[in-house]
Amino acid sequence: MHLMKKALGGVYPTTNPRSNLELCKKKGVPEEIIQKLERMQAAHQNGYENFCLISATILTANFCGIENRMINLYAAGMLVNRIIYNYVYVNGTTEIYGTARSTVHTLGMMASWSVMLISAYHLNVRKV
Repeated sequence: MHLMKKALGGVYPTTNPRSNLELCKKKGVPEEIIQKLERMQAAHQNGYENFCLISATILTANFCGIENRMINLYAAGMLVNRIIYNYVYVNGTTEIYGTARSTVHTLGMMASWSVMLISAYHLNVRKV
């Protein structure tokens, strides 16, 4: 928001904030700033898309009786993962950053699915 406000000359229109990126383009904001704003918007959207899996993993692990310590480690790890992911996404302008972003994303997904599988195994063992 600060970068967009700066790009728009100190004014951040709040009546229709989803159109502010288009407004920046119309006002002749430099292309590198536009691209960074687009990456910021994409990283933000990706956070919404991944929130479902992260929250479902935490709820599933809790329901299946996984130790709180493990759930907390997963949540902290995903928080660090998302911080790194967003940093790399927003600041990455080269192919190596794209590869790093994909790697960080894959590691986060692997962590989520690992906890899901451990939860399923724990639930299966508990029923026996």
